[in-house]
Amino acid sequence: MLIQSAIALAALVLVTAGPSYAQPLRSTSIPSSLADDEKRLMPEVMTDFYGSFDKQTGCWITKHEAVGPDVTYCMKPVRLDVRSSTGRKILFVVAGGQKVNEEGEPFGSHADAGVLGLIVLTPNGANLGIVATNLYEPYGSWGLSPERDSVSFERLGPNSAYGWIAKWHEQHTGGDYTSADVYGVIGDSVKLLTSITSYWTNAQLNWRPPTEISAKLVFETHSSAGSFYPLIMRVSGVYRGSAFRGSYRLVFDKNSLTYLAPNSMPDEIKPDPFIALPEPGTLSLASKGTDHDRPVSMGPVSMGIIVNFTTRIVQFRVYGLFYHEKITGLDDARVAFGEGEESGLIGTIDRMTGDTQINTVNGNSVYSLQCKPVQF
Repeated sequence: MLIQSAIALAALVLVTAGPSYAQPLRSTSIPSSLADDEKRLMPEVMTDFYGSFDKQTGCWITKHEAVGPDVTYCMKPVRLDVRSSTGRKILFVVAGGQKVNEEGEPFGSHADAGVLGLIVLTPNGANLGIVATNLYEPYGSWGLSPERDSVSFERLGPNSAYGWIAKWHEQHTGGDYTSADVYGVIGDSVKLLTSITSYWTNAQLNWRPPTEISAKLVFETHSSAGSFYPLIMRVSGVYRGSAFRGSYRLVFDKNSLTYLAPNSMPDEIKPDPFIALPEPGTLSLASKGTDHDRPVSMGPVSMGIIVNFTTRIVQFRVYGLFYHEKITGLDDARVAFGEGEESGLIGTIDRMTGDTQINTVNGNSVYSLQCKPVQF
């Protein structure tokens, strides 16, 4: 069995989201008395987390060293939602911004993502305390800055588990799609739980047969889930020239800390990272590691790999595209896949350690991953 010891370790991962919120990490300089005064509260929150207000640009100017020493953002408050949990008032704050140059002018290329700031606070004596944060989460492209109507506040699970869905639209090289990114509180952090394509079309490319599909997202609130509710995607439209309807149930996995999805859904709307729900005759792997074209400062990459022993196919996603590669070698120790003739990719999975390499046929490494089997 693939890396049984790793399975045991994965089972020890603690997910605190859902049942209750953690005690505050530390106090801020923001008076608790402002919790009921949004107009006065939000500037104080922005100053505490993002520095001084700049009158000329009308925003809070901040640098984020993890992205790069020269990266500066113009940040503004986006929305505030307040809920109660176990007798405590919980404040959910969203900030948003965009990358700017030394003159305060925004960048606007496709590679310039905006930024989301997701902050959870609660009264902690005289001042507000920090429950969880994610201060610099990439958002969209083309220098896009999130607006209030693009970020919705949602109940994600039982016992007052709340979070956000942030939507953004993309048109690039003929592609046209809308992404819906789901964020929830896990421990003392706000994490991306899944990124779903809620609209996709190739109409701009005039491809035949055409595809134009959209998905409505609904949380299964009657579920007995312990952390986050299952997510239902109700899909409709035209898929490869034919009328299409489908309903797909995504389930949150406490080990990989993301939503697992059925492999039967169309590739165009599969979540990112796509990690498949286990099916008979297949091995579904949750993988994390390095993408050698991705800056180290952006953190590890996550992805799913499916090994189908019946069809002898390995499925995975590289740079947004799904690959279905033939198994070229299989024994108790290793799975080898990819002939390199069409995709130019080959790879190996060590069935004992989970070490996985995906390379180009000329020997250049694309991904170096550590994989664990999904147990659900």
